[in-house]
Amino acid sequence: MANVGFIVASNEAFNNNGEIIIRKPLPILNPYTIPGYFSFMVSFSMFNLSPKKDHKFIIKIISPNGNDVIKTDNINFRFDPQKEDIENTHVAVINLNFSNVLFKETGIHKISVTIDGENTKEIKIPVFPHKQGGDLNG
Repeated sequence: MANVGFIVASNEAFNNNGEIIIRKPLPILNPYTIPGYFSFMVSFSMFNLSPKKDHKFIIKIISPNGNDVIKTDNINFRFDPQKEDIENTHVAVINLNFSNVLFKETGIHKISVTIDGENTKEIKIPVFPHKQGGDLNG
């Protein structure tokens, strides 16, 4: 059964010849104002994937009052490891870009990843407006 490993919000994430690079992890999401828009990446890992099988995942960002800020549709992907890795590798990392997400309230939000409709993992992340001189991301 597939599981979610880590979840990280960051300014940038990419695959560099098989090496996952996550630059500037974000301890806080801080648009200039609330309500306000903010762009960021979400990276997450999955393990116990079944080779040559279709998998689905959903990502949600949930406000402190329980409303969905963002909820993706099922995103489909097929896990096809290299032939020589089929016996060993059952892990994947996905990086998604979220551009101009509207945050309507301050407080502790959740980023949730569900894989194959069965396993969910979430992290908590604060959302507060950017304060001049007090940006934790700069």
